[in-house]
Amino acid sequence: MTMRHLQILRAMAILAFKRAGQYRSDFFLEGASTLLVVAVQLIPVAVLYGEREQVAGWRYGEMLVLLGWFLMMRCVLDGVIAPSLAQTIGGIRTGHFDYVLMKPVDAMFLCSLGHMRPWQAVRGAAGIALMGMGFAALRTSPSLAAVALATVLSGAALLTLYSIFILCVAGSFLVVRVQNLMNVLSALMDFSRWPVQVFEGLWRLVFTFVLPLAVITSFPAMALLDRISPRHTLTSLAVAGVFFALARHVWLRALRGYRSASS
Repeated sequence: MTMRHLQILRAMAILAFKRAGQYRSDFFLEGASTLLVVAVQLIPVAVLYGEREQVAGWRYGEMLVLLGWFLMMRCVLDGVIAPSLAQTIGGIRTGHFDYVLMKPVDAMFLCSLGHMRPWQAVRGAAGIALMGMGFAALRTSPSLAAVALATVLSGAALLTLYSIFILCVAGSFLVVRVQNLMNVLSALMDFSRWPVQVFEGLWRLVFTFVLPLAVITSFPAMALLDRISPRHTLTSLAVAGVFFALARHVWLRALRGYRSASS
């Protein structure tokens, strides 16, 4: 990412906050509803650990760290990726996408930042708080090496998540109405609040390589907890690289075949 891209990102973020500031009541209502959703998501965890000490080898504190990481990923997904790409799908259908192509910046980059929801930062803050509670329950703190590795794997997680939705948007060049597919994908992401060890056999392979939920939440959380293996680390990086390369290739091919809705 060049300095120019960073400047565009900064301008988009400022615009999003200014837009949200025009509707302060909506901003606070959305933030409050987000906190309510977070509170509801804690109920299954409390019920599970009320009867047992571990679930699939994960202790209560470790599960809180995982749930906190999941909330941070949802913050990025629901705050930036999903709304921006949903707007792109609408633009492809109406012809407004033509204006994106006219700008002297990579269209894929612009489509990723078109619409942000600043109140989703509340979910990210709640995720950080939950991770802190998890480490407090474990009576430990992550090492610098664990934080560094988790940071690298969080980059792989975001790249994977982004690539999945780019593939979905690329499909809208051929099949215009794919919004329902994006909603299904967003709902499936909720499975990533649970550790990949919960799933057995074929499902574990699916959630690692096909719909890589493990790469998005489990592996970064495991790195932060200092319980990840080199095999899982390499898997995470490889899956992220493959998904991004595939998404970029499919996007460029779809773009070459794009015909304006107004033509």
